[in-house]
Amino acid sequence: MGKKSIVCLAKRRRILSQTLSGLVLMLLVLVFPLAVAAQNATQQTTNDIVRSSTQSVASLISGRIEFVNAPMAPMPPGSGPAPGPGDGKPRDGGIPVPGKDRAALSLPAGSAPGFAGNTMLAMAALGEQTGLSAGDEAARRRCGVWGMTAVNWIGSSQSGASFDGNLVTAMTGFDYRILDPLVAGVALGYQWVDLTTHYNQGFLKSGGLTVMPYLSYSLTPNLVADASFGLGFNNYNTARIDTAASQEVNGHYNSLRSLGSANLTYYHLTGNWTLSAKAGTILANEYQYYYVENNATRHAPMNTFLGELIIGGKAAYRYKMFVPQIGINYLYDYALAGGGDRDEVQGVLALGVQASDRLLINFECANSFFREYTRNTSLTGAIRFEF
Repeated sequence: MGKKSIVCLAKRRRILSQTLSGLVLMLLVLVFPLAVAAQNATQQTTNDIVRSSTQSVASLISGRIEFVNAPMAPMPPGSGPAPGPGDGKPRDGGIPVPGKDRAALSLPAGSAPGFAGNTMLAMAALGEQTGLSAGDEAARRRCGVWGMTAVNWIGSSQSGASFDGNLVTAMTGFDYRILDPLVAGVALGYQWVDLTTHYNQGFLKSGGLTVMPYLSYSLTPNLVADASFGLGFNNYNTARIDTAASQEVNGHYNSLRSLGSANLTYYHLTGNWTLSAKAGTILANEYQYYYVENNATRHAPMNTFLGELIIGGKAAYRYKMFVPQIGINYLYDYALAGGGDRDEVQGVLALGVQASDRLLINFECANSFFREYTRNTSLTGAIRFEF
């Protein structure tokens, strides 16, 4: 081979190498932003799932605690749902914390302690005022069991990360009044998530068990502190369309979620009104394990941490056995991976019903406002039985 041929061959190889390098660079330029966008969309969806799920569980636990340790406005004489044990009289007086502030238990002549919203407190107070023994189960109800179901309709309209679907939470719990001002309990729940992920023409479905102990302590007759901590064990199924290969890609992974909340609530009673103000925080961390999709795409483990501040207030009005309520909360994400709007205002409408002297029922509707691109509306039903 001549010298001239060798030079031409080397030149061709150089041109081919430069062309291939250019094609690879162009491919990276085109694909990398898509990969980053997909990762950002996944992170944003995960943020919304962790936030909504944690808010739902923490709110439900906090709401159940309100049934047993919150002072409530007195019921008008004769309007109670059922006569009290053994005396034939309805329960018509509100009651704070028995044993902790005995002076607060003084009631008008002829009235008996009420139990709307905190039945066990009232029964303990009844025992103190009528001389019933501490072992009288009818007068000292220290146990409660409850169950509830909540449905959240959630979604995002953010470009490149849009989705919509629902979150369903079912929980049951048991609590016991260890001391007059102290209640301890444990809740067991399951959550289902079913989302359509428009950004990748797919879906995300999950299910998981949550175990959550909780405590509530009445610092004064009007000031109540509560705290809860839980673990959630979740599994996820995903699907997306790989537009390059024109095929559906599926994946499955598990996650471990730790979550907790702490609140301080002040109550003020005036007439038939119960006004309350609350400040608290929610903390959650979800670790999603490594997984491989069915097209061999590998996904590294992902960790999502949420820290949220909650400040709010509620007004409740007692009318016979009914307690309509209205509330507003401000929520701010002081710790959250990724960008996006970090705060929202939540409006709450609720109705409590004391069906009997042992049975309490509550319905609640809440909606989030002013968090950009995000929708979250919930409907909750709860029932509590005391013994």
